[in-house]
Amino acid sequence: MRISIGRNRVVIAIPLMNIVIKLARIKLIGFIRICYRVLTNKVTARLMFCPDIERAWWTGWNCLFGGILANWIERRTFATTRNVFLPPTYITIFGLVNIQRFAQPCTLTDNVLWVALNEICDNDRCLWDDSHHFVNRKNFGWDGDGRLVMCDYGSRMVLPTILKYGDTFHSCINKGTFT
Repeated sequence: MRISIGRNRVVIAIPLMNIVIKLARIKLIGFIRICYRVLTNKVTARLMFCPDIERAWWTGWNCLFGGILANWIERRTFATTRNVFLPPTYITIFGLVNIQRFAQPCTLTDNVLWVALNEICDNDRCLWDDSHHFVNRKNFGWDGDGRLVMCDYGSRMVLPTILKYGDTFHSCINKGTFT
């Protein structure tokens, strides 16, 4: 069992059961701090009420709902695309918990992965729209067949890239070729 703590979620990988459990982090203390700073006029209210909570990770709304939103986005993205590049989301419980298929950690370096993804999509700008998800090898893994899968796809900006290149990424990058 391996536990990783991200900005908005805690991920518990259980390889023996072939699942990953993603728990939304609700950062109540961070939310209270931002509320206090807004109320004492130390910062503007936009820290609290930024309309795009997914991009504005430093807002009060993101402290409360960032992990829940990421879980719902992953559920919706897999349900609508059923793309082989995405590990299936088996269960989502109110966005608080996601249970997905386990993938072995990616062994590529960040640079090799980024170059491979860019070559496949011919330097399409879509990778840069949400580079956090595509530049970090920790967001990827190997499925049971040794093919690349994207384990962290909790951003709505990932969807267009998955629709356009997901099958190609999955079929072109495998463990045997890029080690």
